[in-house]
Amino acid sequence: MNGKVSSLHIVLAAITLAGIAFVGRSCVSAHAARHGRISATEIVRSAERLGRIAVPKTGVIYTNVEGRCLWRQSRVVGMIWCAQSTDARGDDLAYTVWDAETGEPLLASIQARQADTGEPIARRSALREAGYWLRQLEPGRSAARWKLNGTAEALGDIWRVPCRSADRQAIITIDRSSGDLITAAIRRG
Repeated sequence: MNGKVSSLHIVLAAITLAGIAFVGRSCVSAHAARHGRISATEIVRSAERLGRIAVPKTGVIYTNVEGRCLWRQSRVVGMIWCAQSTDARGDDLAYTVWDAETGEPLLASIQARQADTGEPIARRSALREAGYWLRQLEPGRSAARWKLNGTAEALGDIWRVPCRSADRQAIITIDRSSGDLITAAIRRG
């Protein structure tokens, strides 16, 4: 490298800091075969599947997983898996966080997307795309139980779509022109 800081590095630093704030301290070493009820292999499969859908690549996707504890108010409240997916060149594709007990996605950040400068999609299309991404994040679960929770907002080059189910909340952020996933944050409550 020539010593310059790229925008990708800034984004990765921000995601890392957000991950630290979300995760807290690490209490399980990297690459644990089993962490909670879900194995590293299952998380790699889920992260790779999402990576291939979000960033269509025909090549190899490498996924590094690390088991961690979720901390709140100085105590462990759960276990999670953090997964970083890269392509064969080492370029970042996605960062995901999964519940280690259930395998449910908690956070997804697609890092390899190309900003689309085409015509912005309408609100109805944004809602449809958010539903699509919820189904991709939770295959086998009924995404039909998700409902809009508030108002979908067009903010700059993104759509921010808050959703709610009977037991979970989600904020799906998609590209305003293409509908491609940028981030998804899902939590119980």
